[in-house]
Amino acid sequence: MFWNYPEEWFGSGWSPGSDAGTSNLGTDEWIADRTVMALCRDPAVRGRRFEVLVQNRVIILNGDVGSTQARTAAGRRAWSVPGVFDVANCLTVRGGMAGLEDGPR
Repeated sequence: MFWNYPEEWFGSGWSPGSDAGTSNLGTDEWIADRTVMALCRDPAVRGRRFEVLVQNRVIILNGDVGSTQARTAAGRRAWSVPGVFDVANCLTVRGGMAGLEDGPR
């Protein structure tokens, strides 16, 4: 498929797939990228594995965390991303994350 881009877009520093300018601000992909970066920088959340979905500027957090503090911190970080309309914090607090991959013992 071929897409035509008006020449004036390129004169302003914008190009398809670039992060220059504000044309990407508020898109679901941009929000998802910024959310993941914010979560990776938070020591309360860093190192946890969970899913970050964005749909119509709504962030959905799914998965397990080790404490209520980590769940709260993830929700706060998600809300800190510009352009977010809402956050659905569906993270589940599970104690003793070690060994859960193998199932109950």
